[in-house]
Amino acid sequence: MGRAFYWLVAALVIGGVAGAPIRALLPAYVEGQVKAAPSFTSLLLAIQLGVGGIFALAGGSLSDRLSRRTIVLLGVPSAIPGALLFATHDPVYLVPMAVVWGVLTGFQASGGQSFLMSAVEPSKTGTATAVFFLTTTMSGAIGAWAGGVAADAFGYDVVAAGGAVLALIGVATAARFLPDLGSDTSRSGSASHASGGMDYLTVFRQPGMWTIVLLRFWPTVAWGIATLVIPLYLYRIAGNATVPGTYALVSLVIASGGQLLTGRLIDRGARMSVGSVAGVPVALRRLTAVVSVGLLTAGAAAIFATDNVYVLGAAGTVWTVMAWALSTTMPALMRGAVPTVAYGRAVGLTHLVWSGAMLTGTTVGGLLVEVNHVAPLIAATACLAISAVVAVRFAIAAEHSVDHPSQAVAPAAI
Repeated sequence: MGRAFYWLVAALVIGGVAGAPIRALLPAYVEGQVKAAPSFTSLLLAIQLGVGGIFALAGGSLSDRLSRRTIVLLGVPSAIPGALLFATHDPVYLVPMAVVWGVLTGFQASGGQSFLMSAVEPSKTGTATAVFFLTTTMSGAIGAWAGGVAADAFGYDVVAAGGAVLALIGVATAARFLPDLGSDTSRSGSASHASGGMDYLTVFRQPGMWTIVLLRFWPTVAWGIATLVIPLYLYRIAGNATVPGTYALVSLVIASGGQLLTGRLIDRGARMSVGSVAGVPVALRRLTAVVSVGLLTAGAAAIFATDNVYVLGAAGTVWTVMAWALSTTMPALMRGAVPTVAYGRAVGLTHLVWSGAMLTGTTVGGLLVEVNHVAPLIAATACLAISAVVAVRFAIAAEHSVDHPSQAVAPAAI
């Protein structure tokens, strides 16, 4: 996959270890040290998520126009403003720090994924994406654990200082070893001219991009609900924290394997000669449809398992596997749907959609769980049903175009 990709992963892993304690420990810090209500923690995280989504748009545009490497360098130190949250007890200062934290995480999201798409050849995009997501997930898990131990042993100030130092090491690693790919718009005058007219509305109108946005939004709303209510229900049924903790570990391990398998299937489909429609390989469309139907099945199963630890845990694990698999398809889908000069904008757009969907899902889940224990899962399954219909139509449109090329479906329909 190339040295550029491996150095990208190395820099983001270091940054991931540095930043993981922030989100993991922030609720405890706000309640124990700042003496504020949990709603204030929700506010800080909502600010970070919303600002991150907005600035992913700016990062994506700058990545296309300037340099993929520059935006990665701006995003890697996102842990520094996050770590500074632990350096003050005054809520007045915590809000602007959360804003800066969100700005840099937005750059990290758009810069990292657009760099990946530019650095890796198409036939290896799936495996590279799986490795990219897995290593950042694992680094986050390690960082959260280490941060918790350090906070208990030495205090939050040490966690803040350690996170800042690690983030600087990540920046130094990227600055020293990450090659400058430039921007795809800088490689030719014609490409630059094409990019100059490709604003976000133009990217959104690319054949297949509307479908990608829908496949990013609806399953993420459902995922926001699931990550809130399934661990909560497991805790209520079992009466202890061990069961939801074990569920998180088991689902993480199994989903990791599923993500790698998905990456291999994406790459295998890219090498097949079945063809593509609107730039997206037919095999990738089929895989996306299968995964989306699997997500719907898991959501529906969870509705009927809210009083059984084993069935709910199994449904949640399948849900996790399929959700991670669908995320793995996103860079390959975007790569097929937009020209290289718009990779950054495509990532920025989908990250904004992801941020809004995640915020919507956690909010809806929190509201519905007080109404009825099944209501959140019904809402999540409805979202998954919409996405499954979208994905199946996406695949059927490709099958029709392959079987009847003279009657190819118009781009707007797919």
